[in-house]
Amino acid sequence: MSESDIQGLPHRPDGYVLPYRTPKTAWEHITALCEVAGVVPKGMHSLHHSAGTRLYAETGDLEETARHLGHTKLDTTRIYAKWNDRKLRETLGHSYPFSCV
Repeated sequence: MSESDIQGLPHRPDGYVLPYRTPKTAWEHITALCEVAGVVPKGMHSLHHSAGTRLYAETGDLEETARHLGHTKLDTTRIYAKWNDRKLRETLGHSYPFSCV
């Protein structure tokens, strides 16, 4: 998505890009943004999962990720840690002593 594409998005008076008033309106906005970006929308849960995975990868903080995603149990959020561990295995290779992570 180019800077001109971003500038071409409608400006909302409340300053938000996506008004999460209802799942339907959120999905309509996500679909429109994906169309501008030239990507296929995968669904709201995929967006939620991508945000969680990215947040955990950036911070390494499972509790902060859980709080951001609205999870009350860390076990629910551990799925994002597992994705990060898979990336670690791919990066380090299977012969690395800690490849069982």
